Amino acid sequence: MVFIGTIQAHFQEWFAAQQAGFSKVMILTDAHVHAHCLTLFLEKSGLPPETPVLQIPAGEAHKTLQTAGWVWEKMLEARLDKKALLINLGGGVVSDLGGFCAALWKRGMRVVNVPTTLLAMVDAAIGGKTGVDMHYVKNIIGTFHNPLAVFVDPDFLQTLPLHEKRSGFGEMIKHAFLASDTLLIKAMHEGAGSFLPLDAANLANSISVKTDVIAVDPLETKGIRHLLNFGHTFGHAFESCLMESGRPVSHGEAVVAGMLCEAFVGYIKGHIPLEQVMRLHAICTSNNLYPQLPLQKDDADPLWRLMQQDKKNAHSEVMVCYPDVSFSYEKGEKPPNFFPPLHVSVDRALMQAALDFYFECYRPGFSGQVLNA
Repeated sequence: MVFIGTIQAHFQEWFAAQQAGFSKVMILTDAHVHAHCLTLFLEKSGLPPETPVLQIPAGEAHKTLQTAGWVWEKMLEARLDKKALLINLGGGVVSDLGGFCAALWKRGMRVVNVPTTLLAMVDAAIGGKTGVDMHYVKNIIGTFHNPLAVFVDPDFLQTLPLHEKRSGFGEMIKHAFLASDTLLIKAMHEGAGSFLPLDAANLANSISVKTDVIAVDPLETKGIRHLLNFGHTFGHAFESCLMESGRPVSHGEAVVAGMLCEAFVGYIKGHIPLEQVMRLHAICTSNNLYPQLPLQKDDADPLWRLMQQDKKNAHSEVMVCYPDVSFSYEKGEKPPNFFPPLHVSVDRALMQAALDFYFECYRPGFSGQVLNA
């Protein structure tokens, strides 16, 4: 269950009703959130100041089995049993790693997510996907473990730095592109080059797209939940390649670049109209909302090697998934809140063409003419 509003309004009541069932409570956070958000959370939640806290280093580079091992050591020292509650307070790294540790601890302990970044609020903390990275391959080791609840408090966003806004808003753009209700994407297009207000209403609209997809395919067994990976085959490769080479970018920035590449693939395959590709381009690049990633032409080979390790691949083929935005429902049929997914394979040549298109997107005066060539 996702609660959107202040921690005082939702967490205190929820915890009071559940508290008797928890043997112990422990908070997992990172160094950055510990410094800026922990005191505020404790005040808002009503939890005692002496609540045990585990602090991990901040950043994707620490989302590893080594860090997970340290967390399990601390859980062992604290004698946490299956009835204990782990509160993941932080961004996507904390919810991913904390959920993973909870899922494997004594074959599953209970967990609650309190996201403090926009990315975690609209994406990472919701849906039960957990995992760690290995050899710069994103989330290659992981499992599903749903939190008992997710508490989304927009107050945590008031001091969010620009790069964190970009990271989370990238996932909001993705949700808007997936939504069959065009109001969200229309609002983004009309305000191209700027962020939507990060209020409860806009957060709820974005989150609802993800929760509606998950409700149909909670464990990704039907291929529908792959829709939420739009932009992620290319995006994860961008993120991993740039982190490995000392040019790190945020997850959302990488996903935005990935969406541009995968929308190009959809256009080439005849599934995504030029108008939609250019709408996405305008939303992402106007006013330099998302600057060009520090990619180089010679990154193509390492990017391809990373894409060959993607979790969605099947039968040794690199796969991408994007929405079938041209799909029409039968008259009288109630459509879901999202377009159906299309799964397509990408070979090395098409990957290169998509990468070339991405570079073209940032050429002064670009108007999509390369797509008509």
